[in-house]
Amino acid sequence: SDGVMTPANSTIITGSNKVDNATTALTDTLLDIIGYAEIVPGTPYRETLTNWARGLDALSEHGAVDTYTDARPVMGDPLHAEPALVQYGQLPSGDPDLVAYVATNDGYLHAFSTDTGEEVFSFIPQEVLPRLQLVMENNSGNKVYALDGNVVAWVNDADGDGTISGASEHVYIYFGMRRGGRNIYAMDVTDRKNPKLLWVIQGGTGDYKELGQTWSSINVEKVKDGSTEKTVLMFGGGYDTAQDGVAIRSADTV
Repeated sequence: SDGVMTPANSTIITGSNKVDNATTALTDTLLDIIGYAEIVPGTPYRETLTNWARGLDALSEHGAVDTYTDARPVMGDPLHAEPALVQYGQLPSGDPDLVAYVATNDGYLHAFSTDTGEEVFSFIPQEVLPRLQLVMENNSGNKVYALDGNVVAWVNDADGDGTISGASEHVYIYFGMRRGGRNIYAMDVTDRKNPKLLWVIQGGTGDYKELGQTWSSINVEKVKDGSTEKTVLMFGGGYDTAQDGVAIRSADTV
């Protein structure tokens, strides 16, 4: 009710959360594709879309007319998104063990090993699932935005040894949507192979009803509440898209 959503199942890498044709919770309604006609003859649109979203060559292998990109590119455009680099320790070679977290406008938050370039995981927020079909078909007529903002990391290396270990240490990342929307996401990536969604600030609801598009970077800061020191997030109140087309100065509606 306060505009912050905490998921019941915060663990991302589970069968029930996979972008996969076998995931029953990933419905036509959630993907916003009710009534869409088959692209591949004999294959439901949903199956083609989920296969494409997973990076499979979902179209040409079935003999479909090649009017679409056959397989999803490894990643979409990080147009305005600055990645966050997190060091988890040291590799056997002596090089730092780094992961790059970056958001892209096809709706994915990616985690890449900077040592190998391999993807550790990727995450698509539920709110941007309907944009997958726009990116796949590439016929919206407009630039598609989804996760268009910077990723910011809060690395709590309590003992300062350069390694994330122990119950008191953690890595949290935060990212907004910029042109893609009004939400802010928090994830626990302390164990990069077992990422968790902590919470979502839902712009337009509850205490955040007037939050506009989340353009500003999210700053992790220390403040004093009386005699108590607290770690907080600071970010701007958001951009009002009504300002896109105005010719003179006008009041914001959010």
